[in-house]
Amino acid sequence: MDNNKELSWMDNIDGLGFDGGMDDVFIELEAKEPKSSEIKDGSYTEDMAEMDVFVHASSSSKFMSGKFGLSNVQAKNLDLLLERKYGASIAASDENGKAYKPLTSKMESELQDLLDRANNPKLGKTVISSIEESLTAQSYRLEKNTNNKFTNHGIANEPFSITQLNSVTGRNFKKCEDTKTDYDLLLRGTPDIVCDEIDAIIDIKNPYDAFTFDKQRSFELTERTTGDPNLDAAQKEYYHQMQSYMVLFDKPVAYLVFTLNENDYMVGDEYDEFGTLDRIIIKKVLRDPEWIVEYTRRLDAYKEAILDAKISRKESMIATGNYLTELKK
Repeated sequence: MDNNKELSWMDNIDGLGFDGGMDDVFIELEAKEPKSSEIKDGSYTEDMAEMDVFVHASSSSKFMSGKFGLSNVQAKNLDLLLERKYGASIAASDENGKAYKPLTSKMESELQDLLDRANNPKLGKTVISSIEESLTAQSYRLEKNTNNKFTNHGIANEPFSITQLNSVTGRNFKKCEDTKTDYDLLLRGTPDIVCDEIDAIIDIKNPYDAFTFDKQRSFELTERTTGDPNLDAAQKEYYHQMQSYMVLFDKPVAYLVFTLNENDYMVGDEYDEFGTLDRIIIKKVLRDPEWIVEYTRRLDAYKEAILDAKISRKESMIATGNYLTELKK
């Protein structure tokens, strides 16, 4: 029996594409039918060299989630420990006249840990999990089902919301059909509206009901909010999404427009009696120059994480092929 021939399905994983052709972590994936030439022994796997990698603006908060490297407090502690460790070789005491003392073993351990974190920053588990999930989706040509009543409500009412916005502003905003990709930043996105006339991005949000809608009045995103602990998960998602769009389309400002529309469970037009300011909430988001600095700082680690995931996947498949060979008669 020619075991090599029977395990020829492994040929499909040879190309890892280390030159930049990596998987698309945060874009919605379309299911594709496998080509007949790719089906071998009842199995097929997508050539990893053909997998694209882009951070989608609508999910960029995942990419930006978690601390990367040292926090401000950790950075300060690192400076203090380094000063204490190496200061004695320069002077007998610090600037306040206090004599330098050698580090304790616990301090030495903390110093080494902080140096490791500073020199080898790691992405959060959310990003790693998304990378692995995307590799699975692309390899098996699957599209994860994200349909629910909330997203369906938002999609269904988006055209009406744009019409509603045009009615109250006197403008003729049109749905943006231009998906823009920055291949250097591995960033991709399509905002609802790009208006060159006012040099701004506009993105429509359709909360499911009046209770969810009215909660949007309680926060502002006009100032820098990177890492602001006072923002909840949804607010951080909006912030990173708008920053992504402004980078992609080079705009200085973005407007988040929340509109209140009837949902499928309501009887009649229950909101018709409400005025404009009862049914529209607008938030202004300024472009944060620090956002792209933080985004870029994470890119190399992101690429490395994707490469690690691909290598791990390939090694697992090779090992499985070898074990199958051992188990065969």
